[in-house]
Amino acid sequence: MIQPTHHIVAAVLPRRGSPQLLHSGMTLEKFFSLHVAGTTLPVTAGVILYGWRALAVMILVVGSAAATIPLWRRIGSYGRQMRFSHGIYMAILFSLMLPAHWASIEAPFSPCPGGLWMLAAAAGIMVSFFTWLMGGVGSGRVHPLLAAYLTLAVFFGPWLEGRWVLQRNHLASGDAAKAFVLSGYPSAADGWSSFPIQPNYDALALRPASARLIEFTSGQERRDEPARSLTSVLRDEMPPLEDLLTGGQPGPIGATSAIAVIVGGLFLLYRGVVDFRIPLLIVGAAMAALLVLP
Repeated sequence: MIQPTHHIVAAVLPRRGSPQLLHSGMTLEKFFSLHVAGTTLPVTAGVILYGWRALAVMILVVGSAAATIPLWRRIGSYGRQMRFSHGIYMAILFSLMLPAHWASIEAPFSPCPGGLWMLAAAAGIMVSFFTWLMGGVGSGRVHPLLAAYLTLAVFFGPWLEGRWVLQRNHLASGDAAKAFVLSGYPSAADGWSSFPIQPNYDALALRPASARLIEFTSGQERRDEPARSLTSVLRDEMPPLEDLLTGGQPGPIGATSAIAVIVGGLFLLYRGVVDFRIPLLIVGAAMAALLVLP
């Protein structure tokens, strides 16, 4: 999702049908193929943590995007700036931002309805549409995935919260929908890495750590509960740090495992398609915001 600012400087728009060359002599297809390679670890981690349902979500999103990208490429000047490789890369990234239960036919849990697989297919169409609307490669001022995700969040926000994660003995091979429902929130004492294996279940169903923090910081706790400090909530009611690093918590398919995301980013830095100053500024701005904002 991060566009380079140096090393590969400018694109030369050739006649239609010939390869698009960059300043370094690299084609756009090869450029985005490197980005796709960078998503290999998040994709693999998502399939390991959420099983075939994660793979089904990715196939639905990428498949619908691949079917509609050629149509948008025929429409106007924006369409001529679109590249199939860029659109597929956008679709892969967007599928990694969705939860595994979007591959469900029946209602996975309340308040989600049934038929969420149709939304996953529609998400791929949204990616191709917003990629066209934002002007194709290197032309937009707003990232197409940001626009697409905010659209989903406005209309289907509660359905974007993941609830499932496979148990350690069913990684990659289990069905995330066959989940043992945990009452309350996880804690450091019974995190994913140390929670007892539940027989006859493939996964655990629980609210993610982010939901607990949102309830605490927004004042949504029950009034009959005793007052607690943020320190006590982090110590007693949050999962252990290793769960958040490896991905033993519900969340988006490709963003749950912090290690997989970081290693994928380091690969892009190593290949020179990402400027190190961009993620550095993002992390610095996030830390400053956490220190200043309530």
